[in-house]
Amino acid sequence: MSYFSSRPAFEKYFRGGNVMKDPMFAVPERGNFHLLGGSPCTDSGGAPEVDFEGDPRVVGMAADIGADEYNGYTPDLPPEVDSFVGVPPSGDPPLEVRFICVAHDPDGTIESYRWDFDGDGTVDETTEDDSTTYTYDDPGTYRAEVTVVDDGGLEASATLTVRVFGPSGAVPPTAVAEGDVLPEEFTLGDPYPNPFNSRVVIPFSVPRTCHVEVEVFDTLGRRVWGCARTFGPGRHSLEWDGRDSSGRELGSGVYLVKFRAGGKSS
Repeated sequence: MSYFSSRPAFEKYFRGGNVMKDPMFAVPERGNFHLLGGSPCTDSGGAPEVDFEGDPRVVGMAADIGADEYNGYTPDLPPEVDSFVGVPPSGDPPLEVRFICVAHDPDGTIESYRWDFDGDGTVDETTEDDSTTYTYDDPGTYRAEVTVVDDGGLEASATLTVRVFGPSGAVPPTAVAEGDVLPEEFTLGDPYPNPFNSRVVIPFSVPRTCHVEVEVFDTLGRRVWGCARTFGPGRHSLEWDGRDSSGRELGSGVYLVKFRAGGKSS
């Protein structure tokens, strides 16, 4: 942040010189211009008998430069979210997710956690504990949010995505917000995570309603799993749990994905 001072205006109000250094305001980005300890403005000027808040001057050897007289003020800092996770982050309905938020307050204590499980802007639950559970009954892609509130009323938030699968492991597309552009091409995305342990998500996009086939093959060219159904225009994903079409768990290795939709194949 840059600072500017007008010497004539300054000397009209304060009887002294100027300091061309960082004045060390408390939290200027939040409009808090109290001076911190060690500021070059302290004991460096001359001024009226009170500062802008009516606090008496002088505290120390001389009045401070600026509108505030430093008297040991310490700013109230907001809390900080270290991590926010949902376990499990995806699955079939009804899906019970345990949310865990790790947060700390640099200069106080955490008072409460406000949870919004579906991203609609409404607080669904408020707790004093840093964890809670919620059950999703309907397939969809949800944005969960936690807001941490400290003892000074300051807040910090974090979000994550929860995916609840539908028939054949399908995840309904995320709602298209006004101004968003639907995909123009049939596209197979990169499966994630890669490598994976028990589940992998296969993302793809279709520009119009069509029949989609997604198949998984091993390195010998054998088809081990597949899903075929109709999808509407948008961005979708399927989840594969590492089992073949008979439900048998497959071993570790390299697997290939084939995507067919709208006469396109990749």
